[in-house]
Amino acid sequence: MARYVRHPAIADSRIINYDTKNVTFVYEREERTYTVVMDKYEFIHNVIKHIPDKNFKMVRYYGIHSRRVKKGVREVMAKLGLVVNYIVKPFSWRKNKEEYTGKDPLKCDKCGDEMLLYKIIYHDKKGVLREYGGLDMVLRKLIKRSKISYAQEEEKQKKAWDKKREKKEYHQLCMC
Repeated sequence: MARYVRHPAIADSRIINYDTKNVTFVYEREERTYTVVMDKYEFIHNVIKHIPDKNFKMVRYYGIHSRRVKKGVREVMAKLGLVVNYIVKPFSWRKNKEEYTGKDPLKCDKCGDEMLLYKIIYHDKKGVLREYGGLDMVLRKLIKRSKISYAQEEEKQKKAWDKKREKKEYHQLCMC
């Protein structure tokens, strides 16, 4: 009975009017809205039909969703999931593009250095131009990946510049 107190057969919002004799409620069927005026005793009779008898057990889940089987099914699904993950390799855009075109999409054609992918611009299913990423996103990721503190990094750069000054070697940054 408690289940039907929490989740009644008819929602309160569907009951439009109640005078002392009649109940007026609304329901939808096949995309049409119907309004019904019913005697209060007939309405109560129709609602009570949905309440199960005392000690009547209702089956809520059965098959692989039943309580008795659920634990065993989870174990089997976990093992099956491991097998599927072993057979199906994770998708990599870079590897897929490289296999299709025969060339690494993140290698520079001019100098051969590896480029950094920072923005993807694409058309979604509706044809709207969308973009994912951006320079600010790349910078946030680089800062997160950085395991060396700023002071240690600065010290390394200072030593590298001192060595270059001693050797009098100066290189330009490749910005092709």
